[in-house]
Amino acid sequence: MAAELSGVPDAMMKFRPQPPAGGLGGGGAAATSGGMPEGTAFAQAERQSAEQLQKFLEQVKTGFGHYASTARVAAEEYLKADQAGKEALSNNLSPLKPGVPIGPGVLGPFLPGAPGVTR
Repeated sequence: MAAELSGVPDAMMKFRPQPPAGGLGGGGAAATSGGMPEGTAFAQAERQSAEQLQKFLEQVKTGFGHYASTARVAAEEYLKADQAGKEALSNNLSPLKPGVPIGPGVLGPFLPGAPGVTR
């Protein structure tokens, strides 16, 4: 597992995969039995298979939409986390904020006048 995530929010927001276009074509060749007793059963099985395949293709199209939506939501989360990190740094970790005294806790033990510093 990765130690960190690194995504490109702009690309994630634009991500719109396209499922294969079109549906089932051709087919129906077995509709005539050609005098073979198995032809009717074969034609019926072919129709059922085509129907099941068409249902699957519709699910694939729906899945592509969900996949793109997931990428966009992930991009939004990246941007929110980025903004939260920026705010945390600017609000909590800046030793140069107006009105905040700079002391040894910020600059370390080498600040002149800090306890234990003999320079």
